[in-house]
Amino acid sequence: IEIPESVRNIEDLSFRGCENLQSIVIPKTLKKIGADAFLACPELCIYAPWCSYGHKYAEHFGIAYMDI
Repeated sequence: IEIPESVRNIEDLSFRGCENLQSIVIPKTLKKIGADAFLACPELCIYAPWCSYGHKYAEHFGIAYMDI
């Protein structure tokens, strides 16, 4: 999944339980990811620019991360 640059927030529980979700590309323009947005997504890797909100979110919640 690639989040468009026009999206500023990912709401609470947006992708909860998407067990087959393997990757999400988060643009530097994203400002907030809601509570448990990726709960029960065990295979997830977040692709985001270094030091962006997506990068910091992945580090904080122990989600695999790749710099783009």
